[in-house]
Amino acid sequence: MEPFKKPVLCALNMPVSGIKIVGNWKKHLEMALKGTGNGPKIFEAIGFSLAEKFSQIKKNDKINIALNLKEGEWNGNKKIQLKIIYLKNIL
Repeated sequence: MEPFKKPVLCALNMPVSGIKIVGNWKKHLEMALKGTGNGPKIFEAIGFSLAEKFSQIKKNDKINIALNLKEGEWNGNKKIQLKIIYLKNIL
């Protein structure tokens, strides 16, 4: 995508189906977000250095989120992951 930056996507009213703090130093936020279209789809999202948001969001809350897509790899398994840039609980 050089010389352009990665596209930033916006998702509104995304239901949170799971949330936890991850990382060796517990600095990152990992979330499972429910798709709002047809069929049950769960999207995995990671927010690096966003662990301070954990106390503001609960399971089944709805959030507005700005993100970009990244290819994640863990233990040799590759998958598409949502990288959280900004999030806001909309209660």
